[in-house]
Amino acid sequence: AFNGEPERFDLVITDFVMPGINGQQVCDAVRKCSPDCPIIVYSAYQPEEMDFRKFEPVRFLEKPFEPALLATTVAQLLGPART
Repeated sequence: AFNGEPERFDLVITDFVMPGINGQQVCDAVRKCSPDCPIIVYSAYQPEEMDFRKFEPVRFLEKPFEPALLATTVAQLLGPART
């Protein structure tokens, strides 16, 4: 969906471990289509092999996390005008 219409997305939220693709591949694809789109990656563990800073604006959330943390993170990434 993102590759087809990246301008329709204000934010991407993705797990790091998924069948057939991982969070780094998702971040790479998002950055190619939309360099400024904020990304939230979540996982039960922080992947040591991935440097998230190169995908800024990006945040990593370790599962389990409270819904309030997700809401706060979304608000921080989108800013007051977009929440």
